[in-house]
Amino acid sequence: MPSDPPEASPRDLSGTSLGGAPRNITDALLRGAGLTLAIQVAGLAVGYLQRILFARWLGVEQFGVLAFALATMSLLTLPALLGWPRAMVRLLPELTTREAWGTAQGVIRGSARFCFATSVGLSLVIQAGLAAGLADATPYAQALRVAAWLIPLFALTALYDSMARGVNRMGLAHAPTALARPLGVMLLAALAVASARVLDARDILWVTAFVVAVTCVAQRTLFWRGLKPEIRRAKPRYDFRAWLAIAVPMSLAEGAQTLMLQFDVIMLGTVTGPEAAGVYSAISRTVGLMALVVVAVNAAAAPLLASAWTRGDRPALESLLRTAVRWSFWPSLAVGFGVIAFSDHVLSWFGPDFTGFRQEVSILVLGRIVNLSLGSVMVLMSVAGEQNACARVLAATAAINVVLNALLIPKFGMTGAALATAFSTALWKVWLHRIAVARLGLRFSVIASFRNAERTP
Repeated sequence: MPSDPPEASPRDLSGTSLGGAPRNITDALLRGAGLTLAIQVAGLAVGYLQRILFARWLGVEQFGVLAFALATMSLLTLPALLGWPRAMVRLLPELTTREAWGTAQGVIRGSARFCFATSVGLSLVIQAGLAAGLADATPYAQALRVAAWLIPLFALTALYDSMARGVNRMGLAHAPTALARPLGVMLLAALAVASARVLDARDILWVTAFVVAVTCVAQRTLFWRGLKPEIRRAKPRYDFRAWLAIAVPMSLAEGAQTLMLQFDVIMLGTVTGPEAAGVYSAISRTVGLMALVVVAVNAAAAPLLASAWTRGDRPALESLLRTAVRWSFWPSLAVGFGVIAFSDHVLSWFGPDFTGFRQEVSILVLGRIVNLSLGSVMVLMSVAGEQNACARVLAATAAINVVLNALLIPKFGMTGAALATAFSTALWKVWLHRIAVARLGLRFSVIASFRNAERTP
């Protein structure tokens, strides 16, 4: 198990490197981000290859059905989670720093039981609705019946991913979802294709359910074996009222964020059909390459930010935020320009039906650039206890996103979806960043970070 990052004292913060970041913070972030980035790079390559193969094996229509079903179930998983994954990233570092071992044991056990019960119940409700014929008039009914069983598996996997992040075990947090899952699904699907089976979206969903179940059990086992002995031996202490006060606002924030990520595919699939959903899903996944570095850096920075906030170490907090935005923005900008320049070539890997959409790619890239230039504001607001502000901003932006998609997609199709998503992606980050500056007095955008680096001797 990776060791916990060393905690900084004021005396430790005197040295500088990488544009003025304290050395111990830089070293800790490098250790976390290095492993996470390695897993994310490999996982992104495998996941992207998986989507390309699925598009070629299934064809654009069945690929669109698959994209629609997965987007719908990702959105419907959120009520079962009720914000627990994000709460774990905040609570576990705090409880470990305070050596509240019994409470840490309680929140780990309690959240897992809660998510299992709610996700199974939600899955049964959805199955009942589908059995009553709610989706029979759509091309997605059969796929949704299979996908509904993924809800408990997705919920528990998301929870254990976040628990592992909360105890700074980045390999365990990312490898099962980023590597093991797509590799396993791709391998089993390839074996089916090699045996001359003609695949459809339901086949891929059944394979996904099997692989996610196996990786979830393995991840849970490794997580418990690697916990600190003090946590494993402690008697669980439960405080659901306090935990839910943190988790529920985070669920609203996470739900709004996921709605903004998935609603365009769902709306396109509903209004224009599975072909448009499939093509747009490939475009969105390609533009999503920009988020690679920022996801890795945020995953490594979140426990360090929580620990620095708990200690009240403002210099470490601000330095970490500025270092993180410098590391994440510039590589992401380069990736964005590359995606625009080579969009037709890259999208042709999915098949001939996926080319000719540079306009939609450019719109989505622009929204991402604005978003990524404003740093790890969501992580900061979460560890600072400002989850209510996050929830309000994201809920309002999600509502705007829904309205824009509803207005623009019927008239402009995929271009309308791209415009709605790009605007929403930029809006919530600008809005939340302004609140963070006003309430916390921390300036950590890429511009503020660059100016700070210039002033540092």
